[in-house]
This record gives sequence, C-alpha cells and structure tokens, in this order.
Amino acid sequence: MELHDSPNPQQMPTPPPPRGVQFNTLALLAILTVASLILAAYFGIGRAFGIETTQILFNGLGQAAYYAPQALVWIAGIVFALQSRRLPRSVARLVVVAFSGLLFTSLLGGLGQMVLIQMLSSGMLGSNNISMWFLAYGISQSLINAFWWVLILMAIFRGRSTATDVTTQEPTDL
Repeated sequence: MELHDSPNPQQMPTPPPPRGVQFNTLALLAILTVASLILAAYFGIGRAFGIETTQILFNGLGQAAYYAPQALVWIAGIVFALQSRRLPRSVARLVVVAFSGLLFTSLLGGLGQMVLIQMLSSGMLGSNNISMWFLAYGISQSLINAFWWVLILMAIFRGRSTATDVTTQEPTDL
C-alpha cells in the first residue's frame, strides 16, 4: 500500500504507551520543594547553633553520602507503594508512612548528630556527659527506627493475609 492510497494521510499512528515510572510536573515540584526544605532546615538549625556555613555544607555532604543508599531504597519503596496497583490501599499507606518515617528520621538524626557534636566541641555540654548524650541519642534513634520497621512488617503481613485469603479457600464439591 502506497502513501497516497492510505484512507487518511493526516492521521498519524498513535505511539505506544510509555514504560516505567513517569514523573509529572507536580512530582518534580514536590521533590524540589522537599529538597529545599531539607536544605533550609539544615542551614537554619546549624546556623542557630553557631555552626559555620562551610562546616554545615561539608558535614551535610558527608551525611548525605552515608545515608544515600538507605535513602534510595526508602524512596524506591515509597514510589513502588504508590505505583503498585496490586497492593490494597491500607497496605500501601502503611508502607508510604513507614518509609517516609525512616527517611525523615535519618535526616533528623543526621541533623541531631551534627548539632550534638557542635554543642560538645563548643563547650555547651560538659565533657563528663558525652557518653550520656550519645547513649540517649542512640537509644532514641533505635526506638524510632524500630517503630517504623514494625509498620513495615505490619504492611507485609497484612498484604500477605489478604492475598492468601483468596488462594486458601477450599473448592466446594458440586
């Protein structure tokens, strides 16, 4: 069939639907807004405690490199939970809340660690209390992270119970 023999030469064939995760303008705006708020919090709180801007920047970059693998996994978990059509909404919400909590806790923990070290080095906290402050910091981080992991486990087992309820029903004899 030649080009001039086609029924409607003005109509182009529709392209196939795109594959993979797609970002729209709202998602890009949300990502940039969250990144800006994180930077503003780091610089604002750091400056409030008297930390120099270059010190905040270099400490923040070091912490970002340290937390990057975890943060990528948690962000991927959030994206997969939001994009999954097979998960019930309650399970997806638990996963999003838990991974967001882990992400927020790691950011807040890095900021707390930076402030705690600054307070110790500037003499705001006594040297005899160093172990107590780091112990309190470690215990609080562990308890908060355990809470987020409990939510993830609840989501995993809630998702499995709804998926296995359908498959474990015995067939009825006719």
